[in-house]
Amino acid sequence: KMTESRKVTEAVAETYHYTGEAASGNASDLISRGIRSLQEAADFDEEGSRLYEQLTQLDGLLNDFNRDMSSYLSGLEFEEKF
Repeated sequence: KMTESRKVTEAVAETYHYTGEAASGNASDLISRGIRSLQEAADFDEEGSRLYEQLTQLDGLLNDFNRDMSSYLSGLEFEEKF
């Protein structure tokens, strides 16, 4: 891990960017949009309701993941060797 710390830091930062940090178009924002869109179907259709519940569970898992990624990223340190 120490010898590859730059690669680890970059990979974690990039993943966090795609899943929750980007200003727009990240996975968390897109899932939230999907939840809002699917909510109407959930009100009137049993299958839509089941899918809505799955998507809200996925949103919760992704939020937990993003919190963990943020914490992990803040704990990574990389010192450039000259």
